[in-house]
Amino acid sequence: MIMTTQSPLDLPAELRSQFPNVLVHRLTTPEEQTALGLGSSQEQLATGQVLVYQDGQEVAEGQVNLPDWWGKE
Repeated sequence: MIMTTQSPLDLPAELRSQFPNVLVHRLTTPEEQTALGLGSSQEQLATGQVLVYQDGQEVAEGQVNLPDWWGKE
């Protein structure tokens, strides 16, 4: 099961602990990073940049391919 959210703070800690896999669209505050057990020292990620964590430890870093229409005016 995977939980997906824009902010891990949307759910109580007791519920967050039930999901071993989490897809977070955006972490914007140190509190959100801490809620996932990542600490609060992560830099703001660029658009499309991803960090994969398992059990609070980084296991991979990557880049999502953005759609062709991204960034067009």
